Amino acid sequence: MKIPVPIGGPEVVWKKYGKSVVRQDFRYPDGSTRDFYFWGGGRPAIVLAITKDGNVVAGRQFRHGVNAVVDEIPGGHRDSDEETLVDALRRELREEVGVEAGRLIELPWFYLDPPSNGVVVTPFLALDCERVGGQNLDSTEVVEVLELPVREWYARMRQPGGDAKTQVASFLAMPYLEQYLE
Repeated sequence: MKIPVPIGGPEVVWKKYGKSVVRQDFRYPDGSTRDFYFWGGGRPAIVLAITKDGNVVAGRQFRHGVNAVVDEIPGGHRDSDEETLVDALRRELREEVGVEAGRLIELPWFYLDPPSNGVVVTPFLALDCERVGGQNLDSTEVVEVLELPVREWYARMRQPGGDAKTQVASFLAMPYLEQYLE
């Protein structure tokens, strides 16, 4: 298959909150040149947190893009002082839901939305999590902490209107959580 080829480097036209809009010129197989705008690449980490007693700790969060409240697992991008995605997800867990991760299992990464962005999401499963304090939210975050039995969480994940990255991470984690699903 002949595919479009990038011409020159991508140009970041906007950047904020760990996100960016990128403009890139491409030469198409028919010889034409067109520009394309997409969400810039990034590598956020997200984490399905399971407590020692088998509950999922997540957030019910207002999301500006859909003007709705959505159930999501914690996650975000690395801050400039963080060396790894694990550092970022540990911080996000503490900030968003007040939880410290126990054992971490990295799950298979995935593209968030290949037609419109270059974001690669790295999901993790955190087992044996413990509550360590309250939230420390950013000024644009409105998050209510949820703590639900694993079975109830998966029932929610099968309902319409969910967050795709949360659903994907949750289903990738299922093989590790069979004892809670029997």
